[in-house]
Amino acid sequence: MNKKPPILHFLSTVFMHFGIVILLIALCCAIFGEDGQGESSFFAYGNGAVSILTMAQIFFAVVIMNIIENLLMTDVIIKRMALWLRILLMFVLIFCIVILFSGLFGWFPLNDPYAWLSFLACFAVCSTVSTAVSVYCEKQENKKLEEALRKLHKEKERDQL
Repeated sequence: MNKKPPILHFLSTVFMHFGIVILLIALCCAIFGEDGQGESSFFAYGNGAVSILTMAQIFFAVVIMNIIENLLMTDVIIKRMALWLRILLMFVLIFCIVILFSGLFGWFPLNDPYAWLSFLACFAVCSTVSTAVSVYCEKQENKKLEEALRKLHKEKERDQL
């Protein structure tokens, strides 16, 4: 297999996640921007744009989230913690990061129930989709590995005859 060097894999994952997050935020800005203007730094420009400062904050959060993901997928952790527990821990830590960044940078008002409800709904949808895609990709990867192993066994059997 042709594998990317670890730093290139990390950077491509960061930029992929960053792009998805920015796309979702831009969509939210287009829909809710005027209503959220003055309430959230995401909607500082209404439905017109997301500020460069907010995008930089999001990028930093995505980098931290990817570091957490990479740490939870190291061989040492994989051997000691079940997949479901690693995924749960990852989502809990990501949730905490978003809350921390929200408090620090005013992403959404922490005392507004509507903002919390909106955030929790978005987080639940994104987490569900992300998990479903990850499980699907994992199954596809396992199928490829099983097929390669089958071919290897067949070749080994042929060589022994």
